[in-house]
This record gives sequence, C-alpha cells and structure tokens, in this order.
Amino acid sequence: MSELWQFALVGLAGGGAYALVALGIVAVYRGSGILNFSQGAIGMAASYVFWDLYKEGDGSLPVVPAVVIGVLVGTALGVAFYLLVVRFLHSSSEMAKVVATLGFMLLLQSAAVKIYGTQPHLLKPLFGDGKVTVFGAFMTYDTLAILLITIALGIGLTLLFRRTRLGMRATALWENPQAAAAIGVSPLPTGITTWALGGAMAAFGGILLIPITGLTPSTLTLLVIPAMAAALVGRFTGIWPTIGVGLALGVAESLMRKYEINSGVISSVPFAVIIVVVVLGGTALPGRGEVLLRRLPRVSAGRVKPVSLVVAAVVGLVIAGSSPTWGSAMINTTVFGLLALSVLVVTGYAGQISVACAALAGFGSFVAARASSDLHLPFLLCLLAGTLAAVLLGLLIGGPAVRVRGVNLAIITLGLSLAVENLILLQPSMTGGSDGMVVESPTLLGLDLNPSAYPSRYAVVCVVVLAIAAVAVLNVRRGESGRRYLAVRANERGAASVGVSVAGAKLGAFATSAALAGLAGALSAFRFTIADFTGYGVFNSITTLAFTVVGGVGFVAGAVFAAVTSQGGLFANFVSNVLDLTTIDAWLAIFSGLFVMDMMIRMPDGVILHMSSLKDRTGRLLASALPVGARARRDRPDTARAESGRAEPAAAEPDASKPAEAPVTLPHVSGVEPGSTVLAARDVRVTYGGIVAVKDVSLELAAGKVVGVVGPNGAGKTTLLDALTGFAPSALGAIELRGRDVGRLKAHARARLGMGRTFQNLELFDDLSVRENILTGLDGRGRAAYLRDLVRPRRGTLNEAARAAVVLLDLERDLDTVVADLPQGRRRMVAIARLVAQQPAVVLLDEPAAGLNGAERRTAGELFRALADQLGAAVLLVEHNIDVVAATCDHVIVLHNGEVLSSGPPAEVLREQAVRDAYLGRLTPAEQVPEPERH
Repeated sequence: MSELWQFALVGLAGGGAYALVALGIVAVYRGSGILNFSQGAIGMAASYVFWDLYKEGDGSLPVVPAVVIGVLVGTALGVAFYLLVVRFLHSSSEMAKVVATLGFMLLLQSAAVKIYGTQPHLLKPLFGDGKVTVFGAFMTYDTLAILLITIALGIGLTLLFRRTRLGMRATALWENPQAAAAIGVSPLPTGITTWALGGAMAAFGGILLIPITGLTPSTLTLLVIPAMAAALVGRFTGIWPTIGVGLALGVAESLMRKYEINSGVISSVPFAVIIVVVVLGGTALPGRGEVLLRRLPRVSAGRVKPVSLVVAAVVGLVIAGSSPTWGSAMINTTVFGLLALSVLVVTGYAGQISVACAALAGFGSFVAARASSDLHLPFLLCLLAGTLAAVLLGLLIGGPAVRVRGVNLAIITLGLSLAVENLILLQPSMTGGSDGMVVESPTLLGLDLNPSAYPSRYAVVCVVVLAIAAVAVLNVRRGESGRRYLAVRANERGAASVGVSVAGAKLGAFATSAALAGLAGALSAFRFTIADFTGYGVFNSITTLAFTVVGGVGFVAGAVFAAVTSQGGLFANFVSNVLDLTTIDAWLAIFSGLFVMDMMIRMPDGVILHMSSLKDRTGRLLASALPVGARARRDRPDTARAESGRAEPAAAEPDASKPAEAPVTLPHVSGVEPGSTVLAARDVRVTYGGIVAVKDVSLELAAGKVVGVVGPNGAGKTTLLDALTGFAPSALGAIELRGRDVGRLKAHARARLGMGRTFQNLELFDDLSVRENILTGLDGRGRAAYLRDLVRPRRGTLNEAARAAVVLLDLERDLDTVVADLPQGRRRMVAIARLVAQQPAVVLLDEPAAGLNGAERRTAGELFRALADQLGAAVLLVEHNIDVVAATCDHVIVLHNGEVLSSGPPAEVLREQAVRDAYLGRLTPAEQVPEPERH
C-alpha cells in the first residue's frame, strides 16, 4: 500500500502541470469564449526560453528568475495572440476560431523546431533534491511547488471570477455577449487579462513539467490533450473540478507506470476520460437554447464542370509524368488532396469539426501494409482493405459524435489521433520492429508501379484516384446524403423535424470521410519498400484541417488548393527545385501558421470563395465600363436569363379571352378520414430538474380541425410541442399518432410517421436553397443513399403538395435562392412550404404569425385553415396573436404555469375572466373597467 501511495505522490507532479495548463484553458474560455488549442504550444515556447536562460545553472540566470522570465514570455504570447488575432474573431464561426488557435499552434511548433530542433532536453529537479514526508511517503520539492502554485492559482481564479468587477464582466461576456455589449461592457480588458493568465499558466505548467517529461517541441505542445480532458470534465468553466481531474490524470499515469503498462496505453488515458465524459454528459439533439447561431463557411452547390475537371486532370497527369521529382511531389499532393476531401465531407458538409483524418489514414495505411506484407494480397485488394478498415474506425469515432458537437468533437478526435498514433503506429511490435514492415511492389494490370523506381507511373494512378474521389464528393453534395449532411450541419433540430436521422447522418459523414482518409493512407503505404507510419501524427491532422478550411472547406477546389500548397507538394517542389530555395522548408512551415491565422481573420470562408467573389466584382467593374449600348445589349432579358440559368416570367397583359386559372389547392393527406382522431395525448408531463414545465396536459387533434394553444410567456406552450414531437427527452405520458403509441420514438421517427412542425426560430437549413430545403423533407431515408450518391446522386423533384405550397406562398422565384439570403418574412414562408410538402397527418405550428402585420396575419390565418380544410391535417396552433386564434381555430386550450386553465370554443374561452387574468395579471377592483352594455 505504501508503494502505491508513493507512486500516487509522484504522479501529482505531472497532474499538477496538466491542471495548470487546463486552468489556463478555463480562464481563456471564460474571458473570450474560445477553446485555445494552442495552450500547450504557448507553454512549450515559454519553456524553451526558460531552458535557454537556465540550462541547469549553465545559463545566465538562476532558476527562479529564469522561471519568472519564462512565465512572462508565456503571458506576452497569450496577450499578443489575443490582440493580433482573437479580438478580430468575435463574430466569426466556431470553426474559424478553432482553426485560428491551431494556426498559432503550428506557428509556435514550427518556430521551435527551426530554432531548437527536435532533440530532447532533460533537466534535474528545478527546486533541488529536497523532499518532504507525507504519510510515510516522500514528496519532492518540485511536486510540492507545483501543487502549491496550482492551488494558489485556483483560489485566485475563483476570487477573480466571483468577486472582482473584471470577473463579473467576463462572466457577462461569456453568458450573453450581445447583452453585455448593449450595456457597454468592452471585451478588450477582459480578453487581455484572461489571455495573459492563460499564457502564464501554460508557461508554468510547461516549465515545471520539463524534469518529468523532458523538453521537445511535440511533447509540451501535446500537453493540450490531457489539459483539454481535464477542462472538459469541468465544462470549461469549473475551476476545482478541472484541477481535480488534472491531478487524477497524473496519478493514474504514475500508477500505470508502476505496473509497467504500455506507454501507448498510458498516453491514451486522457482520451478515455474524454469519451466517458462525452457519452455520459452529451445529448442526441441540442436543446432549444443550444441552437447554434454562428455562420458556418459557405458550401458549393456541388455542380460538376466537365471542362474544368478534364483540364485539371490533364494538367495533373502532365505534371506527374514530367520527371521523377515532380512525380513524387504529385504523389504527396494527391494523398494530401484525399485527406482534404475527407475533411470536406465531415467538416465542410456535415459541420463536424474533426481532427482525426491523419489517424484514419495511418490506420488505413497500417492495414493495407499488413495485407500486402502478411497476406500478399494484390495491390487493389490492399487498397480496399485499408479503406474498409478506416471506415470501421471512422464509425467508432462517429459513435461519440452522435452525442456531441462543435469544439467538443474536435477535442475527441484530437485525442483519438493521439491514441491511434501511440497504440498502433508508434508500437514496434505492431509495425514490424526494428526491421519494419516490407510491402510488395504494387502492380496494376501487369504494370509495375513501384514508386521508388517509377514515381511518375504511381503518380498517374494517384491523380486518377483523386479525380474520381473529387467527382464522388461533388456527387454527394447534390444527392440525398448531401442534403442530409447540410441539414444536420445547419440545424439538428430542424433536420430531425423533417425526418432526418441526425445520428445516421453523422455516422454516414464519418464513414465517407474515413473511407477517403483510409484510401489516402493505403496509397501512401506503398510509397516505400518499408512501410513508413511516421507521417500520421496529430500535427498532420491539424495541418490538413487548417489548410482545408483556409482553401475553402465547403469546396472541392478548396481541397485542391490545400493539396497543392501542402508540405512536399507541388508548390513546395516549385519553391525548392525551380526557384532553388532548398533551405526554405522550415520557413514554409512557419509561414503556414501565419497564413492560417491571417486567413481566419480576413477570409474565414476560404481562398476559393474569396477568389470567386473577386472575379464577380471584377466582372461587374468591367461591365460598368462598357459603352451604354453594349451594356444595354448585355442586360437584355434573354441574356440575363441565360446567365442566371433560370428563366424569369416576363410580364404580360392579361388575356381576357382566356378563362381564369383555377385556384391552387393543397392535395388531401391520404389515409386520413375527416373528423377522425389523428393525435391523442394523455397526461403529458415535462420536468427540467425540479421545475415542472408541463403538468398532466391531455388533448386530442382531429383531421380537418384547428386547435389553438394560448397562454402567457412561460406557460409551457412550446414545451408541450417539444413533448409531442419528441424534442423533450424527459417527457412522460401517452402519445398516440393515428392509433400508434409513439411516446418512445425519437423526433425523426415521429416525423416520418406524419408528425410535422414549425419552430419559433424556423430552424431552416441556411446553406441550402429553398428547393433543397423542401426536398430535404421529401427525400427517402434509406442508408443506401450514403453509398449510391457517390456514383449516382438523386437530385429530387417537388411533389404535388410542394408545388402547390410554392405557388400559394409565392416562392416560385426564390426556389434556387440560398435561404440565408432571404428576408425573415420569406424565410417563414419557406418553413411552412417545407412542412406542407411533407403532407403530415398532424401539423404543429409554433407562433408562425410572430412579427407579421395585420394583413399578413389574416393571410397566414387563411393558410392555416387551408392546412385543415384542404390538406385534411389535424392542426395544433400555438400563437400569441389572439386575432389569428379567434379567426382560425375551432377549439382553444389555455395553458398557465404548465397546466390547462380552460378549453373550449374561442369565443367563449377568450372571454373568461380567468383567462384574461392569466394574460394581463389580476386587476384590483379599482383598476377594473366595467364592460360596456350590449344592446
């Protein structure tokens, strides 16, 4: 027992360093709302400054002044990054903020390698060899110093955020930045202070960890993994849970060393902690208050341009066959291009920030090499084996992704990358030991493709593979699976409401992305006779994500840009060999980090979209310089229509000789008899913690009838809709749809059975056009689409109900307009059209007339009646506008404090004094105004 206690005390040193770095992450997040993935790199850079000044007494300074200067350097780096980068990202997407911090990590990592190399440096204990005895075991002065500093900083941060004005401002900015800005709270002082604290803590942690782990650029940079694990448990805001988990991680690692557990397993413990926390604390769908309001990077329409594709392929083939040097550069470019395409699918299309592409590629490379070395399979079968193996691993990653989103997923995938690297790719027993793993020379149709002997031949194969993969990714964007991905990326609640399985879409995206990454790794496995697995580390995943986002994560052309500018790719070969700048590689890596940060500030949507916008602006500028006559000819209606790709209806005088067109009507829902009960709910109850939001509400909805639900704010109206449609996991009670119990079904399953709804916030898919928004509700739900769309995408067609809704709501001219570009009123019409197109048996409308004027409300009321009278659906209308309720509804239910206060015909219910009191508050006798006499 005493030996276990001794190892536990030893582990407190490393755990304290983890906690210090994690506290810096918490401070930065609470001050600016950004998870700083460069936290470990800041500590690494400051640690090198300390080492330069100290060097075990051989430097110019004693330990304490050297530590102080190192901490000041970390502080300065944090402040500089905030002032030069972060403060310009306040309105940027979550993705841009993550990539900016990754860019800073790359910059510091590359600069450290350039200046200090990769040779490890070791130090003796910084505070001497003295020890203190704790319950029969000893603790070194270094460990004691780390613990004292950690506890002191924990107390200081607690007091800062709870007791000081700056801490209160930081909390206000973190909880509600818009409200804080409205009352004049500036983020600048808070940001400077918290980033300074974050940098100082990273420096402390890195310096104090040198005697334990040694000093290398990668070791301390990756300190961010266990630190993120600790901060994640504390929800990035809790100080003492973060400290506790950081210390526990250090102790656990020390105890595993006692039992001589594999080092790869030890380094993977933080990843295991992350997975457990995510699975236990995550949710399948975000709550109402968790809907992301940030704008994600734009996505292409996925149109295949045959001429551009052929030209690009021909250029690639020419370059590949021009010389062995260019052939090798082309191989590197195409492999990176496949990795970039994998990021495009999972991050660009599906919106899941993944930092695992290199790990997936490494696993695919490992399996392909094993298939060649051990099983002697043909080249193509080895590629297939590596691809399928990566798909299985991708599905394993996607499991936690079902219950997590945003930067939390980035942390998970970052941890997975490290785990795969340590458990497989860096294990000699797995990769062939000192002799390595010998792979057979690849052949295709009897042609030797050995990259060492014939790099141009192998490069040509890689170019063909990349071209096929690019077309497949474009196909996905235009097909059913692409619409599902983009719906989930834009709004998970909205996607579920139209029947899209959010979990299925995420898993499909991870599987497709993993297949592309695995294919890249499998191709790379045959680069050399001895398989090389050193190129699949965490930093390769980070570089791929960063450069794909910089190129344009929603565009295949953006992935190509990332590939061309990759390390060892075509651009690097041009600089090194054509320009004869052979020593520039290290400088290019440093420049890459600067370039990534600059792009996230100026062009967060990527280079490709910026170039396209620049081209459009240039075209308009040139058009404005044309002579008046030429400009008039260019702007003729026929020419304009040809350029836009869709014909606009020309204005024409009405022809009195033609009969008037019949009014457009909505097709009746099949299988629903007028007056029959469609939805029945009994004793519905929803609680959030100890608060009862809906208490034992029962109702029935009949086909062809409109039931209104009214009540003051906070009465539980929207919560009732969430319970009926499956968006309130804590809901209890019996819910039957067309005689079937659906109480245990998820939201998307209820939607597929005929339950449709709208939301207060509309929950549209902003990156899709109006037509695609509607089609998302009409698409099939089979899993085969994830494979079929790679080859033959289904564009989809509007059904009769959709076409009728488009005409009724005057959306014909907006069908090919991206929803994000529409005004709010038109967006409301799109939400209703998407709902009508699904021909639901029951329609649940959540304040659909909010913000409309009197005339618009009357029109909306007529449409709501049409949903019942023409479509034949059972309609439940939650609405604050009493005039709409009175004119539209057959029956009204009044909710108050989650309970039914009254129900019955609108004319009777809305006159009840209890209902008026619930809306307006109970008046005293002196305040009450007598009703006028009726004659």
